[in-house]
Amino acid sequence: MGAYGLALAALNGDPLHEAHETLLNTRPTAINLKVGLDAVISTAPDPGAMLDAAIAHDDVEVTADRTIGRHGADLFMHGSRVLTQCNAGRMAAQDWGTATSPI
Repeated sequence: MGAYGLALAALNGDPLHEAHETLLNTRPTAINLKVGLDAVISTAPDPGAMLDAAIAHDDVEVTADRTIGRHGADLFMHGSRVLTQCNAGRMAAQDWGTATSPI
């Protein structure tokens, strides 16, 4: 999701290094956030290319989350209780979430 924020910063003419750092600092331990931000910033300063990079990153993340869900679902028995630690849902990882995908 942060990848789209960085592309939006480019469209708005905001300082890209500052936007990259601000977005990264929202979740400093989130590897997928850093990967997405780095992919988008590598196409700077072209806002169109940055948006394309954000969309491509989003597609990869959604595919990965679906795969996690398919494999992880086999690990749960009907009626299982699940506790996740940290933000593992849609706000952290778009569409499916990571830890929440198998649920």
